[in-house]
Formats: sequence, structure tokens, C-alpha cells
Amino acid sequence: MSEANSFVLTIRSGGETGVDRAALDAVLNYNATKNLPNLDNNAKKSSSSLSVQVTGWCPRGRLADEGEIPSKYPLNETPTKEFSQKIERNVRDADATLVLLSSTASQADTGTRLTLEATKKMNKPCQPIFLDGDTETNADKVFRWMNDNNVKDLNVAGPCEIKCPGIHAKARHFVTSLLEMFERNNEAG
Repeated sequence: MSEANSFVLTIRSGGETGVDRAALDAVLNYNATKNLPNLDNNAKKSSSSLSVQVTGWCPRGRLADEGEIPSKYPLNETPTKEFSQKIERNVRDADATLVLLSSTASQADTGTRLTLEATKKMNKPCQPIFLDGDTETNADKVFRWMNDNNVKDLNVAGPCEIKCPGIHAKARHFVTSLLEMFERNNEAG
């Protein structure tokens, strides 16, 4: 495959349980399935049509709602333990933010609300998606939105598992579907 057909996408999150970790798990699994390294910002591109980097900011001490974020997630620690700092840095460093919510009836938790506020404050594109909708339709909507906004570095955020039980599985399935859509569309040229 020629270099012109390869595409590098960065998925970032704060490593919290729920949506954050689901996005990281989807990328790590995608890379493992495709025999790709878990890329960081300094890694060379793969010969595969889609290379996915995984990164993000987490609070100092790798703090999360259930304790310490496992080291398998290649996240950078912020200077402080303040959760708001990782949210602001992930929004700042990304081209855009995807917010995954369980359903139209679900309310955003504090972290998700802070993420939405940060995207507005920094004038960054933000796309909320309700995971109770059709996965392919939603993935196509996000794919088009990312293309329209030239997104190469995507922050993925949403509720933590404790506040929204089951969100991890739904979000992981969705991000996996989105990665597969990118791969299909990239291979098609």
C-alpha cells in the first residue's frame, strides 16, 4: 500500500473508567488484531492503511474513579491531581472531541459537562453521540463530521462506568465500529 493511502489517527482520552477507557481499549485491541504496535506520537507509521495512536492526559498519580489507571494505557500525567486539568489538556491537544452518551434520556456527569464546557471555551468542534441509536448510522455521522473538520486527533469522552453502568461495553463497540469504518474508507481510497 502506498504512503498516500495510509492514514494516522490519534485517539486520546483521560483514562477514566467508562467511555474514556473504552476508547483506549478499542484502539489497543484494534492494534493487536492488526499486529500493529500501540503507537505513540514518536512512532513510525505502519504499512497498514490505518495506523492508530493512543494517548491522552490523566491526573498525576494516574488517578481514576476506581483507583489507579493501569499502566497498559500510555497516558501522560498532568502536573496536578485535578481532574479538570486532564480534561482541558485533552480538549486542547485534540482537533475535536467526541462525547459518547448512553441515551438521549441520560444526563451528562460532572466530567462530561466539564468536557463540553471546555470545547465551547476553546472553540473546538464537539460531536455528542447517543449510543442507543444505530451504530452504523452514528459511526457514519462521526466519520463524516471528522472528515468535514479534518480531525486527525480525536478526544473521546463521556460518563464513567460508576455513574453509567454498561457504558464501557457500548462505547467500546462504537469506537471499534468507527475504526473499522475508517479502515474500510481508507482502503477504498
